[in-house]
Amino acid sequence: MPTCSGKSQDVTVITLEEKCLDSTTVPGLKRSLRPLVRPNARVVLDLARVCRVDSAGVGAVLSFHRQMSAVGGNVKLSSIPQPVRALLQRMRVHWVFDIYNGREEAVESFQL
Repeated sequence: MPTCSGKSQDVTVITLEEKCLDSTTVPGLKRSLRPLVRPNARVVLDLARVCRVDSAGVGAVLSFHRQMSAVGGNVKLSSIPQPVRALLQRMRVHWVFDIYNGREEAVESFQL
């Protein structure tokens, strides 16, 4: 399950605790992210602990992004390990997200 790492400058930082985002963990992830979908919400998803993602995991993150965009919210990704980043690039979904090397950089980007 993801954990809220706190709020900084009105940005909610969520650390995904799952090592794998796959069909077994996605239902819990979606339930946990649902309350964050609200107008003008700003969220950083920290993926530093995620080692493996399958198509269900990518779909869950894309779905969260789409839901947030629909209500005027914004999601940015941070701290993505290289194997996961490479997968996002292979699937050609990396262009959908603003991706940052660290959570602080992602939080600060909302202020620009």
